[in-house]
Amino acid sequence: MAGSLRVAVLQFPLPDAGPAGGRAAWAEALEARAQAVAQAGAGLAVFPPGAGAGPEGVAAFAVWTRAGRSPGRSRRAFPPADAWVAYCALGSVLARRARAFLVPGSVVVPHEGGSAHAAGLFSPEGDLVLAQSQGTWPAEAIAAGWRPADELRLAEAAGFRVAILLGWDAVMPESHRIAERLGATLTLALTAWPWPYNPWRQLAGAWAGVQETQVPCAEACLVGPVRGRLFAGRSAVYAPCEATPGETGWLARLTDARGEGLALAELDPQAVARVREAYPIAAFLNQPLYARHFPRIYGGLAAEAGGAGGGTAEAAPGPTEGRSRRGGRPGA
Repeated sequence: MAGSLRVAVLQFPLPDAGPAGGRAAWAEALEARAQAVAQAGAGLAVFPPGAGAGPEGVAAFAVWTRAGRSPGRSRRAFPPADAWVAYCALGSVLARRARAFLVPGSVVVPHEGGSAHAAGLFSPEGDLVLAQSQGTWPAEAIAAGWRPADELRLAEAAGFRVAILLGWDAVMPESHRIAERLGATLTLALTAWPWPYNPWRQLAGAWAGVQETQVPCAEACLVGPVRGRLFAGRSAVYAPCEATPGETGWLARLTDARGEGLALAELDPQAVARVREAYPIAAFLNQPLYARHFPRIYGGLAAEAGGAGGGTAEAAPGPTEGRSRRGGRPGA
């Protein structure tokens, strides 16, 4: 069994300086956050969504923040052709600076004539070990050109089997259940909660998903303005209630929903294992029902096979051929 892991979740505004900004200034702002991760001694860290977009990708990311309610896209909001290449170059540098496994936020990338919302996990050596794009979209967003993933991938990181849940993927209970069925032992969530902030709405997302699956989660929230829209949230590291102080379900949680901050927690897999042994929640799943309907409902060929894609990803993540994994109404 893996040893304990120090996990950091960061929330901060996008370093968007408008037309006067550049990639160098953006990278410098993120390198300061990566240095904070290194100073905290974290073995794994998660930046908020959009942090990896860079100044050229902010317009496309701003459209993503509105995709649930206003899914239409203008040509001016298309992401740059090199969005994924630039994201990986930045992520590699930041992970090496942090000396930790790192998700350097997310980015909107061009994919199959439309756009995908994607993120990657980088090793302390700067290698991309996991690439994932968002799978949960409303039907209107898919019609407007957003391309959903139909595979949830896992990768080994610091002794854990890790999955990335982007945006509404982190809100939908099915995402956490799919991750658990695939064998994930840790999920990393990147969310953007619009102002006015509703803490109960956030609580019904990743926190609830952790309690239903007993798979810990680290959630990083976007805060501050994005091209005229304001965001807030309380980044946190969650675990099953019985494995947390006071049985709250939080190992660490920021208190200021609008301010910048870093939450740090020690994730003990043995404590989670004891909870699972005392109350094996997965044993109460209706296994015949899952085997008969669950994979086909969500198009999860990997789930049906009992495995998941993973390993080193070298191209922008996008939907695999065939079906979208799910197209439910988002909850944030």
